[in-house]
Amino acid sequence: MSFPVKRMLTLSLFLPLGLTVTSIIYLILCFKLDLGTPSFPREGFVPLIVGILLFIGSCYLTINAIITAKNMLPPSQKTPKIEKINFLLLVGTLFGYLITLKVLGFTFSTFLLIVVSAKIFSAKWRSAFLLALGFTITCYVIFIYWFNIPFPSSIFMR
Repeated sequence: MSFPVKRMLTLSLFLPLGLTVTSIIYLILCFKLDLGTPSFPREGFVPLIVGILLFIGSCYLTINAIITAKNMLPPSQKTPKIEKINFLLLVGTLFGYLITLKVLGFTFSTFLLIVVSAKIFSAKWRSAFLLALGFTITCYVIFIYWFNIPFPSSIFMR
């Protein structure tokens, strides 16, 4: 196995493992906050939910990386270049999200962020729109109706 392939395998295993370790530390720190109850959540309730989701997702990514590493064929020479381009596109998308958040508001900016991010990761248009719509509606219901916390609004809604 050549050096670039070993390097890619190492990165593809260590990044999910690092995320798993980070999520475990995050969860441990979340338990130091007051959780409250589902009907009366306190400051640690939402971070705990996020931490659990982060842990589950990172475990899935770690298991997937281990399975992929066992079956991985040597990648073509174009793969690292495509990965760098996708990384730069994702970073640009996140900066664009920060800029559009003030102008378009949370709901529309988050919807666009998820659609564009899903397309960067090669999702189909329908899947990208359904994922973005589901996430946006879920956030809206949780924060507006359950917690009674308003979203950041756009400059057009003031």
